[in-house]
Amino acid sequence: MKFRNPQNGYVETISTAGLWCLLFGSVYFISKGVWTHAAMWFVLTVSSAGLAWIIYPFFARQAVATAYLRKGWTEEI
Repeated sequence: MKFRNPQNGYVETISTAGLWCLLFGSVYFISKGVWTHAAMWFVLTVSSAGLAWIIYPFFARQAVATAYLRKGWTEEI
């Protein structure tokens, strides 16, 4: 999936979000600018004794895509 920032034309790709979330955790969300999911990932991982580290990557791609769309980015086809 690719998203374009309408203000400056920058294109961001999020095709392997689950893998990067699994490897780097909340740092992946911080690097993408999705601070709410970075905080949520951290809280859920600490409160679930690490279980969320395994489960959250399945939802990472959709979480980042939704965050970009809410910021006004457009999806590229």
